[in-house]
Amino acid sequence: MKLKKIIFPAIVLTAVGAIIKLCDTFFNVNGTGFIFSSDVCNITLAVCFILLYAVGFILSLTDRKKEFSAAPSKNFLCGVFGFIASVSLIGGGVVKLITLHDASLVESILSIAAGFVLLYEACISFTGSNGIKKVPVVALIVPIWCCFRFITLFTEYTQRSLKAVEMFDIIEVAFLIMFLFYQSMFFAGINNKLAIRKSTVYGTVFIMLSLIVSADLFIKMATGTQTVTNIDTQIVSPTITNIITICGDIALACYAFFFLAEILSAADRSIPESLFPILSKMSSR
Repeated sequence: MKLKKIIFPAIVLTAVGAIIKLCDTFFNVNGTGFIFSSDVCNITLAVCFILLYAVGFILSLTDRKKEFSAAPSKNFLCGVFGFIASVSLIGGGVVKLITLHDASLVESILSIAAGFVLLYEACISFTGSNGIKKVPVVALIVPIWCCFRFITLFTEYTQRSLKAVEMFDIIEVAFLIMFLFYQSMFFAGINNKLAIRKSTVYGTVFIMLSLIVSADLFIKMATGTQTVTNIDTQIVSPTITNIITICGDIALACYAFFFLAEILSAADRSIPESLFPILSKMSSR
């Protein structure tokens, strides 16, 4: 299937976006200046993820008429990173529930609930047995939590000048919402073909942005750039909540990568061999 080819542009565009974004942080924010301004660096990163989404969208369209399917199967690495991500969700929800400083009560409870659902999904990767299909509505808890996270993050941004902050973390969460939604369709057994195609497109862009944004925020926290006026000080402050959130995003990106690799491989194997190659083989005998 054509969608498997998304890995190559994803690697190239992620590398380009990461290099220019991290150089912007190192030199424009913490140093004497980079050869490109911060605006140029941010525009370049935006172009990279838009191009990746466009490539994924086109490849997905080319596969829309093909017959393929995939089912949850044993995937050790997917299960490991899913477990780490679920622990970060539960831990972050508990911390927020205790302090009620960085999130509302509803989001805290949803974070804990989503963590347990993700933990069960991680167990599916260990066992290969999909119990969510019996109760499909449970799978929606994870994307619903992510929607609340998006709303909370967007609300925080509206309290400041939008020109003075970077919004790639909001875009990252938006793609995460879409990935988790179509992943929930996959586990629920609803429109398997569409779930595979869409989760691949949105999940690939999420992986790209998550890795770049997480690395960027870690650098800003480590170097103390929260004192710089043109950086979002609340997001890059080295609080327990922010550290747990960023670590969880990295784990989610790794989980998404191994999840997509598994379902794409299974879907590609399920495509029936076309009639023309079969006839060619018969005529050559």
